[in-house]
Amino acid sequence: MGLGTFTIVNIGYVGANKFWGETERVRQAAATCTLIQIGGVRLLVDPSPHPEALERLLLQTTGLKPEAIDLIFVTHHHGDHRYGIPLFPGKPLFMAAAEMETWRARLPEEEALIAQFQPAEGHLPEGIELVHTPGHTLTHHSLAFDAVWGRTLVAGDAVMTWDHFREEEGHTNSVDFALAAETIRQMKTAYDLIVPGHGNYFPARPLRPDRFI
Repeated sequence: MGLGTFTIVNIGYVGANKFWGETERVRQAAATCTLIQIGGVRLLVDPSPHPEALERLLLQTTGLKPEAIDLIFVTHHHGDHRYGIPLFPGKPLFMAAAEMETWRARLPEEEALIAQFQPAEGHLPEGIELVHTPGHTLTHHSLAFDAVWGRTLVAGDAVMTWDHFREEEGHTNSVDFALAAETIRQMKTAYDLIVPGHGNYFPARPLRPDRFI
């Protein structure tokens, strides 16, 4: 299997960022949406924002129309990571089996949507690894693959932003902050590049240790 590539379709942002001194929501959050291409397969991770905006961004950043996407993976069940699903009718939808059960237990009224998903285990393209990254939810999963830049993790909300990564902190709605911190610490040694859930990608380790703060 050759190396994969990725394109950030939408750079996400949080509703309130404590590292910017914000103590209450000042914007509507949107998730980072990433296109992974590997082995001729186009996999869209966390389809956000809403369909009209996502269709425009997909064309602007990749030159692709929605029908060119082969499959969709959602890192966890939170709504801001799946706003754009209606843009892809009939496309296979995947989520880790355990996270599907978390979703079902927390929001049983969304069963009709949950039923459209399939467990990701055993169904992802060759070269993409499903990685358990708990803390934001206990059953949160990310995707890892080898790219020309090194081992890359599309982390979802296991890492919200660069600031959260640097400080080894989960976001305010994490279910287990100690576990979120431990997950981030593990990422710092296991990966070369991180695509966070609500920001742009960044290197997991310092390019120049004397400049890493």
